Amino acid sequence: MATAATGAGGTGSGGPATGPVGGGGTAVSRKKDGGPSSKFWEGSETVSQLETVRLWIGKHYKKYVQNDSPSSKSLAGLVVQLLQFQEDAFGRRVNNPALTKLPTKSFLDFKAGGALCHILGSVYKFKSEQGWRRFDLQNPSRMDRNVEMFLNVEKTLVQ
Repeated sequence: MATAATGAGGTGSGGPATGPVGGGGTAVSRKKDGGPSSKFWEGSETVSQLETVRLWIGKHYKKYVQNDSPSSKSLAGLVVQLLQFQEDAFGRRVNNPALTKLPTKSFLDFKAGGALCHILGSVYKFKSEQGWRRFDLQNPSRMDRNVEMFLNVEKTLVQ
């Protein structure tokens, strides 16, 4: 039984995971298609690290998130969507992509005021300015708007 749990990326004991990422790094193993690892992003350790980001966004982008204040779990889901859209729109398998992908390390910067804070803050700002009720990153008819949103994110990160 313990080997099955360990092989699936768990700790095998039901106890807390060890190491900075958990499970000895198995949760962060790269996917072959270049997409995000939902297992990593929706894991309890990552969600708890997103609390710092959530608080920072609430303080610095208050105007844009006050109507629909995100939880750490919803931020994790949004990051997965953003990474997947980025892969689908600008990834390795795309001919003539509109933009270059944002570095993955930017999405892993959980510090207050770090790159992830600015990425998510500018995404919420864009959503608010466009009058969107929700993010729709899978809809092909919204592709141009979403690319424009990523352009906005890139500008924010460069500043």
